[in-house]
Amino acid sequence: NIDILNDASHLISQRYKKHYRAILIEGNDKSGIDVGFLVNQSIPIKSSYSLLKNSFINPQKYLFSRPPLVIEICPSLCLTIVNLHLRSMRGLRSNKNSDYVAGKRKAQAEAMALWVEQYQLEHPDKKLIIIGDLNALTPSDEYVDVIGTITGNPDQKTPLYISKDLICRDLIDITLNIESSKRYSYLYKRKKQQLDYALVSQGLKNHIKSIGFSWIDFKFSDHAALMIDLGN
Repeated sequence: NIDILNDASHLISQRYKKHYRAILIEGNDKSGIDVGFLVNQSIPIKSSYSLLKNSFINPQKYLFSRPPLVIEICPSLCLTIVNLHLRSMRGLRSNKNSDYVAGKRKAQAEAMALWVEQYQLEHPDKKLIIIGDLNALTPSDEYVDVIGTITGNPDQKTPLYISKDLICRDLIDITLNIESSKRYSYLYKRKKQQLDYALVSQGLKNHIKSIGFSWIDFKFSDHAALMIDLGN
């Protein structure tokens, strides 16, 4: 929540003399979990807004518990950054909940793909990056190809729930640039998994100087941090 982000900003300022502003818009999660940003105060922010906050998967259920949060920043390079936290895979293999969980994951991925397509049509020259915990595997799980759907290249053979290709100018998964042995951000029953991604528009790919995952510091989080250097 915003108080946690402000506390983190305050501690960073005290310890390291680096000054950040917190950006968060309350979502729909009953437990109070939201997505947010800490942005260096020297970086101008043109806009910030939520996506699909009032979209529903059925009359009683929001499509996004944590609606995607968008900021547009303009240091030397203007970037539109989407912070995305999708429905987890918990319940996929449950006889009771499998259809609902898979259906929600598919609907979320398709909603994002439709937004990406519209955004790129309206802003063909803007640089777009989608980051966050997408709760998806590569290769896809056997139910929904989340990453393929959002990038514009959904698997048409393997998943039980197949999505159409909804994007003309595909996004690029730049985490594929990470060495395969180091390409993981989560440990599930001691098995390495990648749940966190960075998907960029084609005009941004040549600006990527480096990308990698940190180690997982369980005192801080059960996920590794994804670090990207976009250069100047």
